[in-house]
Amino acid sequence: MRKFEEMKQLIAELERANYTVPTELDFNAAIADMLHFVGDTDSDLREGIYKAFDTLNDNGAFSPDQMRHILTTTLDDRHLFLGIGESGTDTVFMRAFSSLIICVAFCMHDENPFLTSAEIQHVRGTVLRYISQEKDYCGYVPGKGWAHAIAHAADALANIAGVDKATDIDGDYSIGREGLLEILDAIKMLAINPALVYDAEEDERLAEAAMYVIYTEVLSNDDMCSWIADFAKYIDRNTMPSDYFRKINQKHFLRSLYFELIADDDLKELSKFLFDIMTKKEN
Repeated sequence: MRKFEEMKQLIAELERANYTVPTELDFNAAIADMLHFVGDTDSDLREGIYKAFDTLNDNGAFSPDQMRHILTTTLDDRHLFLGIGESGTDTVFMRAFSSLIICVAFCMHDENPFLTSAEIQHVRGTVLRYISQEKDYCGYVPGKGWAHAIAHAADALANIAGVDKATDIDGDYSIGREGLLEILDAIKMLAINPALVYDAEEDERLAEAAMYVIYTEVLSNDDMCSWIADFAKYIDRNTMPSDYFRKINQKHFLRSLYFELIADDDLKELSKFLFDIMTKKEN
């Protein structure tokens, strides 16, 4: 196992090699070391490792077996679930950046499918379970950089949902209507967080994740309208400050979603429905 300075050297070497794998490098060992340090508190190393995974993937460096191993590892108790339930501790960096590595795996699957429907469902269920337990909502941490666990979780949901934008060879979907509705429910619960007001554009990342669900074209317009209308029941101004925080987060999210919707001519009906919901609430 490489030590901290050795890891920084490895990332620098990969960058100098334009993220191709040097012939003398034990790539599997390097992968294991990068996964070990992917949540390091040093922001340069943490961001460098994520960039290495992402760009190596773009360059076709990983085999399906290697990426399956990477994905399985990021879902375990030492990565996505490390310190789950904690808030204000350094474990958030491991959880948050594990979410980004899940995104990398699904980007590879989009280009060259290698995951089975059962594996995709397993990842979806695991990520939803993680989201239901995440309690650290910080964005930027002075001296340590971005944690951004909620934004990264939204990115993971977007990539997972995006698998269903096309059916498989049997004409079936890997996730399907019920699975996508569960993803939307997770987005909703993150969007109406009563613990604090998001301050690092989490609303926009969550709105983008919802758009990935919409673009699968698995859900009907009625499904989406029902989901949007359901936001109204979560507003109760009697408990302060939690309900006030919830109101602000919800408002920011719905506005972000609205501007995503109006950018697509095919979604004008849905954007009008959302606009009517928002203006009714304001009145």
